[in-house]
Amino acid sequence: MGIQFVGSTIPRGTACPASGETVQPRPCSVPGVTRFVVDCETLLRIAAGEIEVAAEHKLVAPTLVRSQALSALYQAARRGEISAAEGIERVTRINSLRVRFLGDKVLQRQAWKVAEELGWETTYDAEYVALTKLQADVFVTSDGDLAQAASGLVETATVDALRAN
Repeated sequence: MGIQFVGSTIPRGTACPASGETVQPRPCSVPGVTRFVVDCETLLRIAAGEIEVAAEHKLVAPTLVRSQALSALYQAARRGEISAAEGIERVTRINSLRVRFLGDKVLQRQAWKVAEELGWETTYDAEYVALTKLQADVFVTSDGDLAQAASGLVETATVDALRAN
């Protein structure tokens, strides 16, 4: 199955934090390596074993996703949806996944700009969009409203994009 897009790409140039060079986004391709930013819901589904990520894909996420995932799992355990032991096991799985967590000052500045541009009240969701602009090809989210809002800035896709073809 090919990538199911929920947004569109517009040309953009972003200064690479390491070199300062302007980097144009690579076209998202199904074959070969694609770098995805994943949101909290997607990360939780991977940790729960609901989604198996194709070996050729690389995952990145803002560091804030760790706290969001921890809180979501704690809340699920408090509501009785999962046991505390299962919640802790999923936290352990998240920490062992092959996900690169990033949260440097370049990302923070970019997130501020994204939140300002989109008129958002907080920078939480903006960190995902900013990280996609800086480091990835596609932002994977299950949140249709977020995907729609971000679609003018970055390529977005559903979780199906992470699976092997």
